[in-house]
Amino acid sequence: PLLRELVAALTSHPSVLAWLATDDLMASLATTIDRLAQGRSPARDLAVLRPRDGFTTVRRNGVTSADPASYARYTPFAQAVASIDATRAAELYERIQPRLDEAWRAQGHPQGGLDDAVRRALATVTTSPDIPADAALVPAAGGLKYADPTYEQLPEAQKQLARMGPVNLQLVRDAARRLGAALDARRRTP
Repeated sequence: PLLRELVAALTSHPSVLAWLATDDLMASLATTIDRLAQGRSPARDLAVLRPRDGFTTVRRNGVTSADPASYARYTPFAQAVASIDATRAAELYERIQPRLDEAWRAQGHPQGGLDDAVRRALATVTTSPDIPADAALVPAAGGLKYADPTYEQLPEAQKQLARMGPVNLQLVRDAARRLGAALDARRRTP
């Protein structure tokens, strides 16, 4: 209940409020941090935030690529992330850190590794490259993959972020940068 109250004070965006209605928020947050820190997508654990519409492609000159129209399905999520006040989020992190660390350790992680995982998770997001909408996609087991190995070798989380489209990705990257700076500022403040 405390986490719900504190996060609701950061933003009133409907997507964030939908996440707050889910169970075991501390464990969900710890899992999200862990997955992003490892370059893995947290999408399956954040089902309530998943877009309703599926990923679509277009075919031009014999090349299959992402349909830029499908980027709009991530706009509510990107706007939700962008709506969070980074300074207040850093304060919230500091306040809930003992409980979040408990959830972190309950998932089998060592004590003291949470802050490093948060830094790595933020780095995964902030270093996510733009992938051109016309980047070729080819069939793969379970769906599609990038034909260009430069894009395909990216961590799963960064490929997921790229599927949001350049505008939404920039919103999320900027929010992650602001949060990282706010966390750094709090660490420097005695």
